Amino acid sequence: DPEHDQWTEIKSMNTMRSGAGVISMDNYIYAIGGYDSSCQLRSVERYSIDKKQWEFVSPMNSPRSALSVAVISNQLFALGGYDGSDFLSSVESYCPEGNKW
Repeated sequence: DPEHDQWTEIKSMNTMRSGAGVISMDNYIYAIGGYDSSCQLRSVERYSIDKKQWEFVSPMNSPRSALSVAVISNQLFALGGYDGSDFLSSVESYCPEGNKW
């Protein structure tokens, strides 16, 4: 709340994750991949600003933490990262309308 210089806690994600790619698109905040203290994650969840809740969407093809993310023309991109053994140069794209990577 910039007007009162305060943070407000919202509902927690379904999965704990660090090193996730985070980006906003439309009325959603996406948390993509990351690390859950035991392994790199393929899972993706998004927070609906309107519904005030998290929901899982289709997982990525490869697990990734420490990745970069971008949005172009209503498509999400997951770039690079680390899969638990190797640093990645691969890129995946996600189409929200089809819920498919």
